[in-house]
Amino acid sequence: MWDDHEKKSKTEIAFNSNIKRILLREDLLVVVLEEKLFVFNFDTYKLIEQVETIKNPMGLCGISTALRPISKTICAPHPQKGSIRVLNYVVDKSIENVIQAHDSDIGALTVNPMGTLIASASTKGTVIRIFSAEGGEHLQELRRGSNKAVITELIFHPTLYLIACSSNKTSIHLFEIKKSVKKCIENKEYGFT
Repeated sequence: MWDDHEKKSKTEIAFNSNIKRILLREDLLVVVLEEKLFVFNFDTYKLIEQVETIKNPMGLCGISTALRPISKTICAPHPQKGSIRVLNYVVDKSIENVIQAHDSDIGALTVNPMGTLIASASTKGTVIRIFSAEGGEHLQELRRGSNKAVITELIFHPTLYLIACSSNKTSIHLFEIKKSVKKCIENKEYGFT
């Protein structure tokens, strides 16, 4: 870890296998390996927990990024096919939930900045599903297309009710997700008022 402000190395963390992805927020550091992810406290670099995943060569993982999220949420593929493991952190402890999202393997996933919504697509890449991060309820389904595609990125807009999807089909799809947000508000999940 390099501190660019102080122009010095803060610490070094070594792993026995290749790192597939690193996610960072103000207070958490997530290191994704092919079959495991490690969650660290970013202030102390202390390991909070390590979590088993299904074989994850693409390093699929999502994290809420808002400075004051409603929930500090991390999601990753669960060992059960087509499922998502959702970790909601309160201080340095997580509450785990599993969402059965798709019939085939997870091909893409993300968390909105506030940590209230999770979006995923299977390896088929034709449908994007949006779930509540708290209870895992299916909130909305979006059709990307009818032909198989590799979803290369799913991302929630930081302030608007939009999600973007890019794929190997040389197109970008933008979807309005007000339906998902309205369902969360109706259920008063995670502080929507």
